[in-house]
Amino acid sequence: MKSLNTMAILAMLNEEQELELMSALEQKVKREKSIKGRIGEIMEKYLDLVWMARKDDALMRARPDIRKIFNEKSAKYPGELEKLQSEEGDWRHGFNSGMLACSRLLNAYAIPYDYKKADDVSNDDSDDESIVFTRNFNIDMAERDFPMLDS
Repeated sequence: MKSLNTMAILAMLNEEQELELMSALEQKVKREKSIKGRIGEIMEKYLDLVWMARKDDALMRARPDIRKIFNEKSAKYPGELEKLQSEEGDWRHGFNSGMLACSRLLNAYAIPYDYKKADDVSNDDSDDESIVFTRNFNIDMAERDFPMLDS
C-alpha cells in the first residue's frame, strides 16, 4: 500500500505525470535490486572463501558432509582456493575476510531500500516513520557490528 505522502503527491499529478513518475520509480527499484543482487553475490563468494580457509583436513575426514560442501565450493572458486593454499595464503585470507566484512556493511546500506527486509517492521499499511526506523536500525546494527566476520 502506498504511504500517505505518496498518495498526496499522486493526487496532485495528472495521469500522464503519474505514469511517468511510476515508471521512474519502477526503474529505480530495478536498479536497487540489481545492486543488492550483485552485493549479495560478492558477499556469498567471500563468505565461502573465508569458510573454506577455516576448514582443516581432520574435520573434513571426520565429517564427510562438510567435505562434500567444501568440494562444491572449491569447484566454484578453484583459482582463489589455490591462492589460499599458497605461500600468500595468510594474506589472501585476510583480504577475503576484509571483503566479507565490507560486503556485509554495503549490504546493510542497500537493505534499507527493501522496506520489508528487517523482520517486516513496515507492514503493507506502513507510514514513512516505520521506513525511516527500519533504515536507521539496519545501518546502526551494521556499523555497530562491523567488521562481522562470522562464517
